Amino acid sequence: MADNVREAVQRVYDATWKLAEENHREPLFYPDATRPKPGFAILYTPLPPSGRVDLLICGQNPSNFSGDGDWSDETNRTMLSGTIPEVNSYVEHQHVFARVLQGCFSALDMMPTLAGATGMNVWHLQTKGRHETIPPHLTEAFEKNSMRIVMALRPKVILAVGMVAFDAIRGGVPEKNTLRHAYSTGRKERYYSETQRGATRVFGVGHVTGSSVPDDVISEGMLRALTGIRELL
Repeated sequence: MADNVREAVQRVYDATWKLAEENHREPLFYPDATRPKPGFAILYTPLPPSGRVDLLICGQNPSNFSGDGDWSDETNRTMLSGTIPEVNSYVEHQHVFARVLQGCFSALDMMPTLAGATGMNVWHLQTKGRHETIPPHLTEAFEKNSMRIVMALRPKVILAVGMVAFDAIRGGVPEKNTLRHAYSTGRKERYYSETQRGATRVFGVGHVTGSSVPDDVISEGMLRALTGIRELL
């Protein structure tokens, strides 16, 4: 089983290298850390030796793996190498996303769960902010490839961090138990939702590092999701 999972995941990495070749004029395929060679990141953790995944964490796309550090340092270079990682970036690194996850999981005494989780993003190119936009034809390709990984891993539970990731994972499947934050302008934005993909329960929360929803509301959604995940694992 483990060999079959690794082979399926490796095929997605190979397909992404082919995308890099086909889109060699796309600047975002050449991050600071790997330039002049292409670079991308799909998984944030190693694959489990058994091939069995209890919790899969899905974010949107990579940012700086060194937090406030150098975008071209060794940590970024390794994680953007277009290979399956050898470390769990959520616990071994101190980028912003990792620090937030560590704080949330620690608050519920769930650090062993985070350490044992498998992680990935649904888009695979590093961006430095909202001014950098991944072209739609690539986000579509990345989402299809990401779902190939999800189907290979067959996780028991998925924590989708960011509603972009949640919507990519759920596809057209209806959501339920959705919570929205209401702004004074009348606009409402989701910060928590759930769905079911086959045997896999999916929890979606607002993006913990890039949402316009207030931090305390995002924390409420994350607490709700982690409580549900703890009950299932």
